[in-house]
Amino acid sequence: AIALLTIAAEAGATIALVGDRAQLPAVGRGGVLDIAATITTGSGGTVHDLDTVHRFADPAYANLTLQMRAGHDPTDLFDQLDAFGLIQLHATAEQAHEQIANATASALAGGKSVAATVATNDEARDLSERVRRQRIASGAVDDTTTSTGRDGLPIGVGDVIATRNNDSTLGVANRQTWTVQHVGTDGSLTVVEAANARKHQQSATLPSSYVAQHVHLAYANTGYGVQGVTTRGAHTLLSESLDAGGVYVGMTRGR
Repeated sequence: AIALLTIAAEAGATIALVGDRAQLPAVGRGGVLDIAATITTGSGGTVHDLDTVHRFADPAYANLTLQMRAGHDPTDLFDQLDAFGLIQLHATAEQAHEQIANATASALAGGKSVAATVATNDEARDLSERVRRQRIASGAVDDTTTSTGRDGLPIGVGDVIATRNNDSTLGVANRQTWTVQHVGTDGSLTVVEAANARKHQQSATLPSSYVAQHVHLAYANTGYGVQGVTTRGAHTLLSESLDAGGVYVGMTRGR
């Protein structure tokens, strides 16, 4: 970053840092946008806050997401979400997990993209396993020949997975999602990129060693896993472990 800024200064170029400071911060060192905003305003520069929302089909919900982003009066925000019919209470965590699993599997069966957001990796694993069981029962996933991912769950043809390590030789990136097309007898996977309207779908072959270390089912993810994603619909499991940033990210994935 220092090298880039140095070269830009020498060339008289301008660098714009773009992002949403209300979403989840970087894992590890973070806060770069906040630092940049402080330095910019302190030196007489301008920080632009974009306030026009393009993702959502419903203008009223688009406006509500801006209120969620600001985080003012959470009680009123909760009441508004409830008025939209977007809050469902469950007697147990088991019931909540099962309902989100049902809704996620149903959306995928209908060819619709969906994001299920949870607070922890353990919750993501549990929910992904539930969704997978339903997809096996419906015939969407073939459980005959499987490989095993880093989460310890089996992976078969039809499963949706995520790669978690950049590898230019394989042509895969961290957090990229794929649909499994073939499972080799050695545990390798032939995959095609999950539907993305902005670019052509690419394919890749993942060796079993990469699968075991850097691949997991992607039916449910933490807020970090879905940040930046746009889907047809979305579900967020609110628990004691999910903070405001995670709620905001989870509730703003679906169109």
